[in-house]
Amino acid sequence: EYKTITEAINAVPLQNKQRYIINVAAGVYREKIIIPATKDFITLVGNPDAKFSTVIVFNGNTNNSVKTFNTSTFAVEANFFVAQYITFKNDAPFAYSGAVGGQAVALRVSGEYAAFYDCFITSSQDTLYDQKGRHYYKRSYIQGNVDFIFGQGRALFEVNLQESCLIISNARSKSGSITAQSKFNATLDSGYSIYNSYIGGTGLVHLGRPWKEYASVVFVNNYLDEVVNPTGWDQWAYNPAAGTAFFAEHGNFGPGADSTRRVNWIKQLTSDQAYEYSDIKFIDGQDWL
Repeated sequence: EYKTITEAINAVPLQNKQRYIINVAAGVYREKIIIPATKDFITLVGNPDAKFSTVIVFNGNTNNSVKTFNTSTFAVEANFFVAQYITFKNDAPFAYSGAVGGQAVALRVSGEYAAFYDCFITSSQDTLYDQKGRHYYKRSYIQGNVDFIFGQGRALFEVNLQESCLIISNARSKSGSITAQSKFNATLDSGYSIYNSYIGGTGLVHLGRPWKEYASVVFVNNYLDEVVNPTGWDQWAYNPAAGTAFFAEHGNFGPGADSTRRVNWIKQLTSDQAYEYSDIKFIDGQDWL
């Protein structure tokens, strides 16, 4: 009915209170899209028979003084957004780890209660800007090389390994990082839990580093390939050893999971402690999923 995804979104009434489902045919859609805060309850569904065949792509990056926030191919500012079988891609020129102008967000999520199923989110630096709100990622692929899951959202990446959520490094060096969480005070309801997922790819990456001093990231029951730096975590601008940041692991396995080689300031959780990070209650999902 519509030629572009943008046209379909524009057709959704402002301040709507009912679920609108937009079915998107397989194909490549070169669009820069924002779901505005005035359009809650939108669901975007791609092709279930070939789940990576519905691609939304653009090439924004931080060259030419564009801020990272504005580089996203797809941005969600509304509440109760759902996507399934969609690829969100930023195809700006590949940026080596930390390259100036290299930030190129594929997906920015700034609304409350967003869920992503069977999606592929891919770029190089700063792939997924999980900026704020509670979010759920299931059976999804997330690919990048440095800080490619970042922000101050509260997000659960949760699957079982038979329905793998793949977090894939495409780093071409030994200085990448998967997460850069930005919780900036102790009372903020913010943090990432990565649970029952597969971590692999190329290069060498840390599990995370603190963008802000109260950064909070937990890895529970994941397969960690040799792509994970043996030290596990990076100090960056803030010193986690000071006790403000919270980085923790439990039950990880694989060649990158050797806890004896980790930095001495991360936490190793007990089973009881890990449980609260492996349940949808971590994101209050029992109330909205």
